[in-house]
Amino acid sequence: MKPFTMYIIGLSGSGKSTLAEALAERLHKKGAPVEVIDGDVLRQELGDMFGYTREDRIKQGRVGWVLARHLNRNGISVLIAATAGCQDVRERAREFIGEGYLQVYLDCPIEECIRRDVKGYYKDVSKLKNFYGIDMKYDVPEDSELTVDTVHLSVEQSAGQVMSYLEENGFC
Repeated sequence: MKPFTMYIIGLSGSGKSTLAEALAERLHKKGAPVEVIDGDVLRQELGDMFGYTREDRIKQGRVGWVLARHLNRNGISVLIAATAGCQDVRERAREFIGEGYLQVYLDCPIEECIRRDVKGYYKDVSKLKNFYGIDMKYDVPEDSELTVDTVHLSVEQSAGQVMSYLEENGFC
């Protein structure tokens, strides 16, 4: 198995954290060393030192990229669950992480994300600024290795699709 960093991206509520955890469980069962870096958890664990401006989002993202690159160098694969709403930032992540970078876009319309709203973000959206899909445009990626339709696929089906990709491309 060769280590990789999978950037699981999409709007808040698209299923990034859920898919990352399901994939981690499957990879662990295969004996693959893997870590999950969840953007929301990282923000909280860093003491909310980053806000939601574009610059703060880039800085927080870079923390995840640095961790991922170091873990990959030590043979550990990484699943980063993050909104990552700007194409240029994702390109920088791809370049920074380098070999083994994989991008998985979770395709889920804003209406479905609002309906799910497991973290309560959309409920308080009138109080938030710089929120992707509401007052900030989300750049839908055209360069993802894989796009997963989380509206029509269950978590198990989505994880299965990603695992098939990993197996077919020699990552596990």
